[in-house]
Amino acid sequence: MKVLVRVDGSTQIGSGHVMRCLTLATELKGKGFDVQFVCRDHPGQMSAFIESSGLQCNLLPRPEKPYDQNELGLAHSQWLGVDYRLDAEQTIAICGNTQFDWLVVDHYGIDYRWHGLLREYCKKILVIDDLADRRHDCDLLLDQTYGRGESIYDQLVPHTCRKLTGTQYALLRPEFAQLRPKALQSRAKSSKTIENILVFMGGADKDNLSSVVLSALSTITWPAKPKINLVVGLQSKRIDQLASSASSLPLDINLLRNVDNMADLMAEADLAIGAGGTTSWERCCLGLPSLVCIVAENQRVLTEALDKQGALMSWKTKDDLVKQLKKLIDTPQLMQEMFQVSADICDGEGCQRVVACMINQVENAQ
Repeated sequence: MKVLVRVDGSTQIGSGHVMRCLTLATELKGKGFDVQFVCRDHPGQMSAFIESSGLQCNLLPRPEKPYDQNELGLAHSQWLGVDYRLDAEQTIAICGNTQFDWLVVDHYGIDYRWHGLLREYCKKILVIDDLADRRHDCDLLLDQTYGRGESIYDQLVPHTCRKLTGTQYALLRPEFAQLRPKALQSRAKSSKTIENILVFMGGADKDNLSSVVLSALSTITWPAKPKINLVVGLQSKRIDQLASSASSLPLDINLLRNVDNMADLMAEADLAIGAGGTTSWERCCLGLPSLVCIVAENQRVLTEALDKQGALMSWKTKDDLVKQLKKLIDTPQLMQEMFQVSADICDGEGCQRVVACMINQVENAQ
């Protein structure tokens, strides 16, 4: 079976959309699917990273000038970079004479109009979304938002579309499910002290929140100095600045660039300080207590819901973060409470469920 994935990553968009599509693509490839990507050549695009995973990535030309499809009424129309008709035409040119079994679309700047132009080039369309703010022409809709019900999409997709909603369908790499039993067992026996902290503020961290976190950590009087793994994403432009800060602070900081063992780092950590978004499900799968900052508006609903449920604690400023850290040190049972709540939210098997549904739909259509 052949699959085409239309997704973008950039300095503006971040890496989360590409990362969850890569997770799905890797699972599909393992099932014998032929998978290739189509991405726009935006600043910070991730084609080299995709190809390093053994998957073909077709690059669409970089936009000649800023473009905003305001007439479409899409909140993120500018993320596409060109008129949707041109984007569709360029994608069709890549398709050539191939008819794909699945077209996977994960893009806030694309809606039913773009899907309709690609219909004759694929048997089925899967849309990955979490905004529920526009119409889609698709056969399968995936929204892994915590607590998200199917009804929110009733007026946004065809009545024949199957809707996969909620964290049971979260797209996580298989190593998270593999490490889950050991991580949960270890946390259940934990002394609740903070000895290992994982810091990851997203692939781009365009607001340089990593520096804010380091500054906050340096103001804490720790009972025992913790080990701090600071992960810097592929799109970060501040690696040298962060390296300088790390070496000047009275902290035990291990600076890591573009890691491929995030599951191991999360399993070993006692506490995560990070951004909202896709990594929220990874932290929940491993029951990792977290202090989370909303770095993009589309992360707000998810992060606030998890905060309300007790799966994490949110922060906005350095002072907020310092306050939360002191609270965890003074009230260690809060760590155990976050662990127990978060571990019940995501089991890490979502990608396998999605792939099984895709295979079933294609087989039933034959």
